[in-house]
Amino acid sequence: MVADFGFNVGIRVAARQLQAAVGMKGVALDGDIGPAMISAVLHALSGPAGPRLIGTLTDMQAAYYRNCRLFNVDGEGWLA
Repeated sequence: MVADFGFNVGIRVAARQLQAAVGMKGVALDGDIGPAMISAVLHALSGPAGPRLIGTLTDMQAAYYRNCRLFNVDGEGWLA
């Protein structure tokens, strides 16, 4: 899901969204996919919020697409 979003909008944007979805904040939202991010994702998946992570990312990605200037032209396809 993150890889697909990264293909469409860029790897750093997709990585930042994943970082935010797992609770990383401030300077940790750097878009780098490294040990800190992987650890945060694994921690989030093992906790009570883990099952909601996909829904959170879906909502974040849809909001990003809806803010794109071409959403009214191609947006429904992007969300499908």
